Amino acid sequence: MRTAVLISAVSLCLFISVNDSYSQYGRHHRAPQGAYNPATVETVSGVVRDVLYTKSQRRSARGIHLDLASGAENYEIHLGPASFVEGKMQFAKGDSITVEGSKVSMKGGNAIIAKKVTKGAAVLVLRNDDGTPLWAGYYGRKRAR
Repeated sequence: MRTAVLISAVSLCLFISVNDSYSQYGRHHRAPQGAYNPATVETVSGVVRDVLYTKSQRRSARGIHLDLASGAENYEIHLGPASFVEGKMQFAKGDSITVEGSKVSMKGGNAIIAKKVTKGAAVLVLRNDDGTPLWAGYYGRKRAR
């Protein structure tokens, strides 16, 4: 009886950890809520007005967003998890950048889910052509290194 309970408890813990891990890093994860649309990809250039750190409602990871001024337009640029972005490129107020990504409307404003960010000669690639984040799943971990 004790063995059956122990096996059940271990199995449940294993299932929960695998399920949670896959939901965060699964190959078909799209951010946010599948909003990336390859048909709406465009490129904008501008100046970073602010660097914003957000906290996910579903996990403890922090995300990085940029408030970007591009001519008369303002955009909220959704980059990805801070743990992925910060090791590859740093952002500060006043940086001139070019962003390629899927333009979406969020909270009544313009937003871009970034696929690629160029700052000077440096290029940060965040997603592949269909919007799959490079930090997601096996594919992402291999490509991100």
